[in-house]
Amino acid sequence: MPQSEKQCGICAGFENIRAGKALNLIAELDNSYVVLGDAQLYRGYCILLAKHHAQELFELPREEARGLADELRCVAQAIWNAVKPLKLNYECLGNLEPHVHWHVFPRYETEEEKLRRAPVWERPASERMRNLEEHDQRALMASLRAEIVKLMTRVSRRGRGVARSLMLEAERIAVERARTLLVLDTAEDGGAARLYERLGYRRVGVIPDYAFKPQGGLTGTIIYFKSIGPAAS
Repeated sequence: MPQSEKQCGICAGFENIRAGKALNLIAELDNSYVVLGDAQLYRGYCILLAKHHAQELFELPREEARGLADELRCVAQAIWNAVKPLKLNYECLGNLEPHVHWHVFPRYETEEEKLRRAPVWERPASERMRNLEEHDQRALMASLRAEIVKLMTRVSRRGRGVARSLMLEAERIAVERARTLLVLDTAEDGGAARLYERLGYRRVGVIPDYAFKPQGGLTGTIIYFKSIGPAAS
């Protein structure tokens, strides 16, 4: 029997997120919430929760399903960059909570070989469910959040000067910390090249066919740099 939104445990948990009470919330994206999972034996394990209730992926509007897929890709890359695993595992199950969501598990070379080759669920729950110390959890979430923010800009926030304000604040903090040079990159197709050039970043060159486009295919990556602080005077 289909489960209603009112009966869904994941939907019920969204109330805490909207009220600012979810201590494991890493980021809110256009189509999903990203939370830190409780099985931190696999450090960096995250769950991506579709905002709208659906038991099956095909029940979502096509564009929303595509948006979720793109967000999953970006979250995966953020986890990869933050914890440098051997491999990532992806699972969309929903047997206990029939609401579209993905588990993203980092796997590590330090795992016992027999268990490393098996699904995470073959390890006893008592071993998987490992909590982090509070300061360690905050640091891990901050590193994941920073990566996700770098990779994703909410469509609903574009065209309001938010990106420019964030860049200027980043430059201010860099100067405050005695940094003298900033280096960044952006996609050649659909990236933020115009913004960076307006902010005074100098183009170094292009790496062809380096970045994946959300809609599929490859595009070049443009490299920029900018001198800041006393060195720029």
